[in-house]
Amino acid sequence: YVADADGRVSAVDSNSGSTMWNVDVDLDLRGGPGVGGGLVVVGSTEGDLVALTSGNGSESWRAKLDSEIAAVPLVANGMVVAHTTDGKLVGVNAATGEKVWVFHRSGPALRLRGAAQPVVEGDNLYSGLDAGKLVKLDIATGRSQWETPISWPSGRNELDRVVDIDSRPIVTGSKVYTVSYQGQMAAVEKKKGVVEWSVPFSSHQGLAYDGTVLYAADARGNVVAVDSVNGHELWRQNALHGRRLSAPAIAGGYLAVADFEGYVHWLSTADGSLVARIRAVK
Repeated sequence: YVADADGRVSAVDSNSGSTMWNVDVDLDLRGGPGVGGGLVVVGSTEGDLVALTSGNGSESWRAKLDSEIAAVPLVANGMVVAHTTDGKLVGVNAATGEKVWVFHRSGPALRLRGAAQPVVEGDNLYSGLDAGKLVKLDIATGRSQWETPISWPSGRNELDRVVDIDSRPIVTGSKVYTVSYQGQMAAVEKKKGVVEWSVPFSSHQGLAYDGTVLYAADARGNVVAVDSVNGHELWRQNALHGRRLSAPAIAGGYLAVADFEGYVHWLSTADGSLVARIRAVK
């Protein structure tokens, strides 16, 4: 399922590439598509949340939220959860589109134009927030289970003090891994929200995880591998510096990152050496 900024949402057969259905929702889209429970959900720059039936693209419902929906909506446990650019997590009934709960903490005057995609495990939702916080909520009620600061604002001006978490956390085993812009990469104990380790790092793109090692591209375009047990850096690749890299992805035993010119670069997970490159988009 794919969506573009002009409002077109499509279902594409993953084997053949043929389009199964194509719908124009007549909105400027920003977040999505989120998929689950027979729905495909997208969010607009004006705060519209639209749910389509995954089978044929017919519209199920629309809901109006207070602000731009910048993250991919989460669809799970009979709920749709949207993260808006004004810092709210909003829980909506997946069957009706009715707003059920809103979780909000006041944020800084200046923030990145984005929002972290939430992750669900069981009855719990995990998400990063502005000002460098990670939260665990009950997905049915929006009630906070814990709220943990990962990074603290510092600096002489508002720009220096931006430490937002705008990427999807990694939830696995007994830990949650996250990273903030101009802040920290951290491992957080899942049950009580205790930070087990943290290291200085700056990224709004997010992490990849292979079960042992965390991989990330920092804000300057350097790619690093970090031991998930203690946060120790295993290798660093600086050859892509300044190329505005995407979040990394593990593909075919390699690490793949995309850049602002449309190139996809493959790196060895063993030592970070560059092994291949292709221009996917021109």
